Amino acid sequence: MAHDFAKIRSTRRTEPATPPPPPPSKGMLLTGLFTGLALGFFSSFLIYLSGILPPVGEMQVQTPQEREAEVLAAQQRRNEELEQAAARLQLEFYKELPNYEVIVDNMPGPRSAPATSGSSPTPAAATVTASPAATPPADVQTADGSFMIQAGAFAQESSALTQSERLNSLGLPARIKKEALLGKTLFLVQAGPYPSREQANQAERILRSNGIDSIRIGLNQ
Repeated sequence: MAHDFAKIRSTRRTEPATPPPPPPSKGMLLTGLFTGLALGFFSSFLIYLSGILPPVGEMQVQTPQEREAEVLAAQQRRNEELEQAAARLQLEFYKELPNYEVIVDNMPGPRSAPATSGSSPTPAAATVTASPAATPPADVQTADGSFMIQAGAFAQESSALTQSERLNSLGLPARIKKEALLGKTLFLVQAGPYPSREQANQAERILRSNGIDSIRIGLNQ
């Protein structure tokens, strides 16, 4: 019996051990790696969105009153910008105006010879003397396009364009004339022509009421 028990014990000792499980394949490792990266990127994206988008309770639809208030505020800012631009244009006009010279063709008409003391005027002399009196003054309507109103003389063409657009918005037909004066190139902003003094006066009143200085130029007939 003792011999049989020893055989049984030796048999139990020599039983082979259970083999270890095989290591995971490379495909499973790569799958797990990509899955972890995807989850990490998705979590980071959610955290990024949570810092940018406001909560749903704070998202409100803009009312018509709020939209109207925003439009009015934008218009007010636009008007302030236009006023500042007009002030800059006026300052530049004052700076350039002393360098501008208005050349007017003012050739005198024929005059009668001075009468000597004690001599009576001849009929021909009387006719020559009466002729200039019959000529209408320069500020009375004589022909089409007798007056131009100049509202600026600028060294920069962009400033002249801005002033021209402002005159057009006031209902005054404006144009830009390029002139070389005293060795400088100036861009003259002019409105007109106006066939009568009354129309020129009306244009000047519109300019003064909007804070725009101007000078009147008589055109050659």
